[in-house]
Formats: sequence, C-alpha cells, structure tokens
Amino acid sequence: MRPAMTIEDPAPRPSRLIAEALVQRHGPRRIVRRAARFGFSPRLTHVMVMACGATALQPRDPASSRLTTLGQ
Repeated sequence: MRPAMTIEDPAPRPSRLIAEALVQRHGPRRIVRRAARFGFSPRLTHVMVMACGATALQPRDPASSRLTTLGQ
C-alpha cells in the first residue's frame, strides 16, 4: 500500500497517472477512479483513458506494425 499524499507533495500530474497506469496495467475503470480522486476534469480523464488505450495497443516492434500483403 502506498503512503497517503501530504500537503508538501506536488499536485499529481496527468502524465504521472498515465505512466503508472501503463506500467501497472490499470484498466479504464481504475484510471477513471484515480483521476476523479485527484480532481481531474471529465474531459482530461477521457483523454488519459484514450492515451493509455492507444499506447497499450501499439506494437512494441516497429517492424511488426507494417502491413504485409498476401504472397509476401
């Protein structure tokens, strides 16, 4: 369990929430709950969920993202 944030801690940044969500493989519901807890707007929350989804779907190997045709 993570220690509670203190007043001296800087405000959580959306990029940090996105990075943690990607590393820890959080689903959209958890991202939305955390964003709401930090007070992020619904629009920003939507963007964060979309960014995590798009990043999670990208292939790790750039060569594998190229389309191939039948017969090659």
